[in-house]
Amino acid sequence: MNIIEAIHSEKIFKPLFKDLETWQNWFVCLKALFGLPMDSREHAIYRKFTGRRDHPARQFDEAFLIVGRRGGKSFISALICVYLAVFREWDLGLEKGYIMCLAADKTQAGVVLDYVRKILELPAFRSMVVAERVEEIELSNRMVIAVHACSYRSLRGFTICASMLDELSFWRFEGSNPSKEVLTALRPSLGGIKGSLLLGISTGYSKRGPLYQAFKEKYGKHDPRCLVWKAGTQDMNPIYNRA
Repeated sequence: MNIIEAIHSEKIFKPLFKDLETWQNWFVCLKALFGLPMDSREHAIYRKFTGRRDHPARQFDEAFLIVGRRGGKSFISALICVYLAVFREWDLGLEKGYIMCLAADKTQAGVVLDYVRKILELPAFRSMVVAERVEEIELSNRMVIAVHACSYRSLRGFTICASMLDELSFWRFEGSNPSKEVLTALRPSLGGIKGSLLLGISTGYSKRGPLYQAFKEKYGKHDPRCLVWKAGTQDMNPIYNRA
């Protein structure tokens, strides 16, 4: 089952949505991210927010979603975390697999984990939760959804299947844990896992750091590995007060 089918299923994610129509641009973004088919209207939306004309044929390895404040980023991050943890079959051997949500600090990362907890309270997932800790939730399929502050030292030793980089543009650019070093530590872990995903999702802020670098180098470019999506608050959340 792909993520769009799961969203439209009454038994899975649909109860989380009050009005599916208001999420249409997010659904196109998810279709692009996972390489799912689009109709002509959806492809026009894809071109508008990516500057690309190619049609993605498979899931991207990396994606950077630049979306205005209150655009629904944290909820979508949590939805992707749960989907990858529950529906994706990972080749892990005897190890536990981690879906890692990283943020500037654990409080910020905890926003996504709170959404994850609420999603996992749905009847479809409730029986899968075998342990809940302050910073992680372990599932019966040996997948763990965890939050960490953005420290390159804390990432070693985990089998990381996917990583959500929350509000990436606000991470440190200098000091003990610069954002560049965190991504440098993450990519080798992800590179050894088939179907892995690195997802940076953030409000745009300054013209420096990995988010801006991805925008500068990849936006509008035909790159089969990396997607950059740029949209305003009301593009992704049309019911938000324009004033």
